[in-house]
Amino acid sequence: MKVDFSKSTDGLVPAIIQHADTLQVLMLGF
Repeated sequence: MKVDFSKSTDGLVPAIIQHADTLQVLMLGF
């Protein structure tokens, strides 16, 4: 899988952090 960063106009990409067992979303960052 190749990520295309050129589509992001502000240079930021979302990153979602999840708990490995429960899959609960712990944090969303850019």
